[in-house]
Amino acid sequence: GLNTWKELNGISAVKMERNGQQKSIMQSRTFAYMETEKKELQRYIESFVSVCCEKLREQKSVCSNIIVFINTNRHRDDLPQYSNDVCVRLEKPTADTLLITKFAYQGLDAIFKQGYQYKRAGVVLTNITDSTSVQLDLFTYTNDEKKRNLMKNIDAINSKYGKNMIHLAV
Repeated sequence: GLNTWKELNGISAVKMERNGQQKSIMQSRTFAYMETEKKELQRYIESFVSVCCEKLREQKSVCSNIIVFINTNRHRDDLPQYSNDVCVRLEKPTADTLLITKFAYQGLDAIFKQGYQYKRAGVVLTNITDSTSVQLDLFTYTNDEKKRNLMKNIDAINSKYGKNMIHLAV
């Protein structure tokens, strides 16, 4: 009863701890105009991946699954309807925007169908783990340090001068 009284009077009685690591990170958008071209959807996907990866690096995490989804306008009964998603599993968890974008494009290629007018698309990064707990492969040479520095510098420039100031050329 005392804890309830404290809470009702604005005194915090229950300690709330927030875990800094999200279980998934999603970025999606409903488009102003319906899109029919894969190149346009790729531009959106690249932008979504960029935002998601920035959040991923912000919390010092990596992901090993990428979900890409596209939808037509479900409110337009006069148009053909299509909705699909795909989950792409990465060999090694990463927060590298270039690599995740590459696999997101592969996912888009797998689900994109010509002849539909798409109204919405999105990217979800899942299976997120702490970047310090990644199991390294003994036989594969990687230049992860260079990639981390590149991503750090891109994040710093975008933070200082505005979102998507530096982005991938699609």
